[in-house]
Amino acid sequence: MVKNEIAAHQPNSGRDAFRFLEYERSARTGGHLWKEEDVQVDGGLMRRLLAVDGKPIPDVQATAVEERLEWLARNPAAFQRLNRAHNSDESQTLKLLADLPHEFLFTPDGEEGGCTRIAFRPDPAYRPHSFEDRAIHAMAGTVRIDESMMRLCGMQAHLTHTVEFGYGLLGKLNQGGSLSIERQHVTPADWKTTRVKLNFSGELLFFKSLSRQQQTVRTNLQPVPRNLTLEQAIPLTRP
Repeated sequence: MVKNEIAAHQPNSGRDAFRFLEYERSARTGGHLWKEEDVQVDGGLMRRLLAVDGKPIPDVQATAVEERLEWLARNPAAFQRLNRAHNSDESQTLKLLADLPHEFLFTPDGEEGGCTRIAFRPDPAYRPHSFEDRAIHAMAGTVRIDESMMRLCGMQAHLTHTVEFGYGLLGKLNQGGSLSIERQHVTPADWKTTRVKLNFSGELLFFKSLSRQQQTVRTNLQPVPRNLTLEQAIPLTRP
């Protein structure tokens, strides 16, 4: 499963690109519920804001959104910066999957939604090599796998204990932090993440508080042509 998921995310994998409706509440949205029409392009997502907290945005704001998308199409470096957090989240999820066979112990845990469920917990024999490894190695939870295609159906995990960096002087992640990912088989060759929930808290260097709260739901996934330019993606974001 891990090999298939990593291979599917390679640039030359031949996987389809998609457009979809996204509902997100996070730091990016200022804690509000944003409804956006998103289109996948090389380097991230071209996003059009449609509604905030269930209310369509006013015409003057919709015009500003259109102008902003056109500006991003003319400034790809700015588009890349805007998508840095999104791309980092995808990379971290892939790293967690890649580390599963090496850092954890596994136990069969039944079946759920037609997928095989496997529980995982930290392998005490593994020695983390970095702060990032320590945080990942502190996770425990379950993965669900479609055995017919060897693809990930979903994952739930939580921090089993507080993780301190530099004996607590550099920062920490609090026990109980959690993540949940749900995926859907959308075309014969493609699986897409349809739900993400993150809930992490702690402290960083200089005693700055860390809070990572995010809830994302994606619906109405539709394939679009591969290798779209930013300019070509703009019309596809219009409802």
